[in-house]
Amino acid sequence: MKLFRFFCVFLVCAFTVLFAQQSIGFSESATTQSLLDYRLPSWGISLLAWDFEVNTNNNFIESENRKQRNAEYSMIINPFYHQSYESETVLYDFNTQFNISGDINITEISHSNDIPYYRKQNNEANLGINLDFMQNRYCAKKFIQTATTLNGFLFQRRSKSISSYPDLDIRRYFTGAVKVGLGIGRVRNVTPVIRALRFRERLQSLEKGLVISDAQLRDLARVIAQNSGYYSVYDRSDKYYWSDFFDVVPHIRPAVTNYEYHYLCDMADEVIGTRYAGWETVTGIEFHEVHQNDSGWCNDNRFLGLYIDARFYKNINLKQQVGITGSIYSAANLRGELLKKTDGTIQINLSYLNSLADRFLLRTNLNTNIRTGNFLSHYQGLYLQRMHSASISLTYFIENHLQLSSSISLSHNTYNQYTTTDISSGINLTYYFDRQLLH
Repeated sequence: MKLFRFFCVFLVCAFTVLFAQQSIGFSESATTQSLLDYRLPSWGISLLAWDFEVNTNNNFIESENRKQRNAEYSMIINPFYHQSYESETVLYDFNTQFNISGDINITEISHSNDIPYYRKQNNEANLGINLDFMQNRYCAKKFIQTATTLNGFLFQRRSKSISSYPDLDIRRYFTGAVKVGLGIGRVRNVTPVIRALRFRERLQSLEKGLVISDAQLRDLARVIAQNSGYYSVYDRSDKYYWSDFFDVVPHIRPAVTNYEYHYLCDMADEVIGTRYAGWETVTGIEFHEVHQNDSGWCNDNRFLGLYIDARFYKNINLKQQVGITGSIYSAANLRGELLKKTDGTIQINLSYLNSLADRFLLRTNLNTNIRTGNFLSHYQGLYLQRMHSASISLTYFIENHLQLSSSISLSHNTYNQYTTTDISSGINLTYYFDRQLLH
């Protein structure tokens, strides 16, 4: 534990995660009003598709008086649907997926002498369903949070051979959860604004007298916010993304060279981290049901819990951000003979991010997780688990000559009287003595 405390102090003093990048520099980094004024655009995606896959494999082994064939045939059908939407008044995400698969394995062995012919066949079938739904509805500074999760599968395997009776294995599993909460505040992802500002900074560095108004800056941030949607909907996403991007500022594309165009678009690859602004806290109840049947062995549990989640992010300036997240969860098992009778979790995470000039992004994370409760009577009773983790990684480069990356991580876990400490580290260095493009 002393080693972990020392490591945390070092982490805070020396900072932590750094990523190499091209260039970061804001001419007016102290001005964060654009982040505070940012409002989420109204947009979403809808995706309905299915995957179908068939595989076969035959393997033949022969010797002087023995022949063996191993065959496998499999099929997978996987239809799925995804829809998500975000705006200032609603945020929701819906996913549903079915998985149907079958697998046949056959082994045949024959001999030229009097050894009997052997054949064994395994037939497997799987049917699975997953459904996840999350929604936040906002009104002024309050919001209602609802979430639903359903997961289940049915597995059946039948083995049959010449010399034995068929063996049947059936497994069923189902879990469902419903969560309802009431919250206040609002946290927004303001990374699109940072990237739009970086685009304007790069444009100004060209010294061509091209100007982007504040209204155009907000529209650029709106397009950037939808970037993940382009990759989900279009195969050639960049074609549509950059077309819509420069439709916001049509005066720029004809006024720059191809080199300058790519220089401007390179802002999308700058490693600036994920930036948030605002605060929010939500509390509510969660109901969780579990049913499991494994070839006759049954396990049914029903949990009712109370949760509190809170997040706070402050951008000191355009380069620096601090964040605090925390959660408290406590649940009781209303039914069942296995697993835990009560369970409680407290989790706290502190983060610090700093975009340093030139080639670094600085980010610090410390995480603490505490779990406590008690098992049912025939287990060991009360338990207390504490988990602490921290990590450092550094990536640095001298363009076209040197790439250096190193990392170190530390975790300290305590479970009742048992304690484990893990330390891992690594370093990678690549130096190019000669690196030329030959013509």
